[in-house]
Amino acid sequence: MEQPERRAILMDAPPPHEDVRPFMAVLGALRSYGYAAPALYHADQDAGFLVLEDLGDDRFSRVIARDPGLEAGLYGAAVDLLVDLQCHQPPARLPIRVGSDAGDHHSLPLYDKALMLREAALFGDYYYPAFAPPQMETDEQAAEVDRLNAIWAQLLERTKICDANDPVLVLRDYHADNLMWLPNRDGLQTIGLLDFQDAVRGHRAYDLVSLLQDARRDVSADLERRMIRHYLEGAKAAGQPIPEAAFIDDYTSGGPAGHQDHRHFHPFMETRWQGSLFATSATHVGSFGAQSGASRPV
Repeated sequence: MEQPERRAILMDAPPPHEDVRPFMAVLGALRSYGYAAPALYHADQDAGFLVLEDLGDDRFSRVIARDPGLEAGLYGAAVDLLVDLQCHQPPARLPIRVGSDAGDHHSLPLYDKALMLREAALFGDYYYPAFAPPQMETDEQAAEVDRLNAIWAQLLERTKICDANDPVLVLRDYHADNLMWLPNRDGLQTIGLLDFQDAVRGHRAYDLVSLLQDARRDVSADLERRMIRHYLEGAKAAGQPIPEAAFIDDYTSGGPAGHQDHRHFHPFMETRWQGSLFATSATHVGSFGAQSGASRPV
């Protein structure tokens, strides 16, 4: 939709399968913090329609593909926004903003172990039907799913990624395909934000893992190290120094542990692990835990 001074897109999230209120609530919070989340022009909650500002087509992934020389600067800007975002203490409940009317509220879930395990269980619904060996019987698939879920439960016992004592707002889908480059704006407004309806309160490492261990595009180990350093230095400059060794431990374990739900872990399995899931053994938990528990130099 176009007018002389602005362009808009229509978001269609039909009830009862979708609910626009979480998106609206997080949108209001992000805009109140001064970020370039799309303006909301009109909302019909009952029908599941939102008319939103069109932030254009320049996703970070597309911009970098056109000009790889911009990669470090764009990722640095995304890290700067994360540092700033985490200076805002997220409330447990956000108002649903429709124009100037606060309306009812949306509760931001705490991304704890129970929620992570529930999402891990979704993995079997998506990965196994598509990739299980054709000779594997249904009951065998179910047994494999149960075994994998037990592995996740043990892994989450070894990491702090789901035990955030001072939770921050976690957007969860913070990666190069959901970040828009808006070079005609200033400061943190140069980064457009999309796809944040599943936001939660959780560990500060989660969104950094989403950004730097992106299952959709490769981020070099060198750039990853530089961006982790940039994040830690930025947090210190913002008056929120983070114990480095503990954070690196949480970040390292946060790759698989924090991104095991079907939206992230399916491509994570395909692009990062490459080997067959069906060779997985519960004995791997010990070796993985040892790897994730050792700090990596940054």
